[in-house]
Amino acid sequence: MGPGLSWPELEASADQGATSGVTDPNARLLLLFPMLGDADVPEASAPRLASALAELTIVEDPAEVARVLLENQGQWTPASWREADGTWICDGSHSFRNPENHFALPAPQLAGITRALRQ
Repeated sequence: MGPGLSWPELEASADQGATSGVTDPNARLLLLFPMLGDADVPEASAPRLASALAELTIVEDPAEVARVLLENQGQWTPASWREADGTWICDGSHSFRNPENHFALPAPQLAGITRALRQ
């Protein structure tokens, strides 16, 4: 179910310091990328993703692969994200973070996710 992350949340999660597990921010960025669904990714997202691909993969054209990945964003259509009462939610029809869905997470959990991902 998803999407689960906006680009700012994906980038913030990748950049959070880690002392165990996957500590490389570029590796975390690539591992978390399948959770992305964001209709409004910033211009800087393509170079950031291309840099991670260049460092950790053997694709011939990381910039082109990054562009294609950001245009298609996996199995969900890109969602629009907005803040509502201090909580980031999206309009994804399959997202647990869309309060309009009957299976959405409860408001306290949505707020907790926002706090954890925006630090």
